[in-house]
Amino acid sequence: MLTNQPPFPWHAENVRNYLHVSNEHPEPVTWTRDTLKAFGTGAGMVGFPGGYDPASRFVRAAYLNANYPTEEGEAANVTRLFRTLEGCSMCKGAGKMGDGRYEYTMFSDCYSAASRTYYWCTYDEPARHSLCLDDYDLDGTELVTVAQ
Repeated sequence: MLTNQPPFPWHAENVRNYLHVSNEHPEPVTWTRDTLKAFGTGAGMVGFPGGYDPASRFVRAAYLNANYPTEEGEAANVTRLFRTLEGCSMCKGAGKMGDGRYEYTMFSDCYSAASRTYYWCTYDEPARHSLCLDDYDLDGTELVTVAQ
């Protein structure tokens, strides 16, 4: 996993601050005479970071990856990866940089070593695209461009 600042070791330690977060629906509890029930799904995630700062986005990516159900096959696992990344991507307007431009997730991508396939989607074209490297001359000397 790639990270912004702070460095990866800091992020790896920081996720320990969220050991209490769970995807399980909490059981009702009784306080004195009152039985308290969760309002709805996600109640086990109170305190989960929702911001767009690097630390919050890293925690969300780690949590989603750890809790996403196991899938079978490349297509399902590529979907799993892109859905996980969507859970921590940034849209324009969410965060403005010091120079006035917006920080946003320009593209997401992954590579399957098993099928030698590169997958990607961009901010302006969210549909997933792919290309298999076996379809190209990797020893060629000419630049190859691929239209979306």
